[in-house]
Amino acid sequence: MIKYPVKFTSLTHGQILGTLANSGLDREVIGDIIEQNDTWQFLCEKEVSDYFRLQIDRVGKIKVRLEDAPLDEIVVPELNWQEKMVTSSSLRIDSLVSVTFNISRESSKNLIKAEKVQLNWMTVARPDYEVKYGDILSIRGYGRLRIDDLLGITRKDKLRIRVSVLEKNN
Repeated sequence: MIKYPVKFTSLTHGQILGTLANSGLDREVIGDIIEQNDTWQFLCEKEVSDYFRLQIDRVGKIKVRLEDAPLDEIVVPELNWQEKMVTSSSLRIDSLVSVTFNISRESSKNLIKAEKVQLNWMTVARPDYEVKYGDILSIRGYGRLRIDDLLGITRKDKLRIRVSVLEKNN
């Protein structure tokens, strides 16, 4: 848990991630950064929690104090998933990222090759991997998308898919 003077300042996800990433440890030991009503927490491997607590006393220019919190005290963020209907030529990851976030298929392939796309919290290396009902894709810099329903095929032989999108906060 990150303790800071809530009354006088505020933190952002980017500030916290930057501080943690610049702490000298690999990004893989850091889990989710969670916020709810000015309460910030981040998950990390138990072996490095003492290191973070001893090394980090500021996030940006804001003086902070890190405290361990038991798992039953983890805050649950209120997520505002937005339902969206998309039409895609296939269930390939690159196609779904492209139509959902309105970027070119080539750009979505580049995101996958740059290891910026995760399927169910695991990095995906292949743009042609096919997703299924219930899968969650995390696209760094864009947000998350969840496959909610496969609604059928259009007259032009495209797939109609209902997805929920959790866009990145700016």
